[in-house]
Amino acid sequence: MEKRCCRDVLVVGGTSEMALAVLQALPDLRRVLLIGRDRLRLEAARRNLAGGCGSAGPEISILEVGSPEPYRIREICGSLPWQPDLAVIAQGMLTVPPGDGGLPEMIRVNLTEPCLWISVLAEIFRDREMRLCVISSVAGDRGRGSNYAYGMTKAGLSAFTEGLASRLAREGSPLGITLVKPGLVDTVMIRQRRDRRLICPCSRAGRIIARGVLRGRGTVYVPWWWAVPGILLRLVPRGILSRIPW
Repeated sequence: MEKRCCRDVLVVGGTSEMALAVLQALPDLRRVLLIGRDRLRLEAARRNLAGGCGSAGPEISILEVGSPEPYRIREICGSLPWQPDLAVIAQGMLTVPPGDGGLPEMIRVNLTEPCLWISVLAEIFRDREMRLCVISSVAGDRGRGSNYAYGMTKAGLSAFTEGLASRLAREGSPLGITLVKPGLVDTVMIRQRRDRRLICPCSRAGRIIARGVLRGRGTVYVPWWWAVPGILLRLVPRGILSRIPW
């Protein structure tokens, strides 16, 4: 299969370790724009990426946006300094913040804002040969008692992404979408986990995702074998699933 060119890349959630690993696995990067909510973390991500790419690395810019309103997202996407070959949507949080506003905050960060970015990017670039890479999670394949709030947001993100991809394909748009469903990847989200048996190194996850994007795949599980429990869990009745302590 002929590989795609991904030289100019936009990353929403520019401090994501997984997204940075994807960038480091892409060949011939030319320009990168990291978008995020925290300037200090974005600066650290830029240094990390520059160090990982070597002296001949890409031109790396950052953009701090805080929590943008829908009109601000459209304004940003409509005034980019260059047109991206690839846009990576990687923002998210694993646990619900404390307080009454915790769940709405998780829904905003994990679901509402990513869907807005995806929708606006697809609208603006629907006639361009480019790709959207949306990082969701296997946690969205089935609700689990240990992280159902997180799983709910990822289930919504996956459904939105799959539906939009189907619509674009039906309309003949050259814009393609890769939905990524990582399992346990060694990022800051799970670094304190005691059981390390099923954890995939972040660098390996980046290579898997980059390969899937370059080959134009619709869905990428990270690693691939996470697709098997995902399929099996969808077949388990809820009464049985609720008795599993996970």
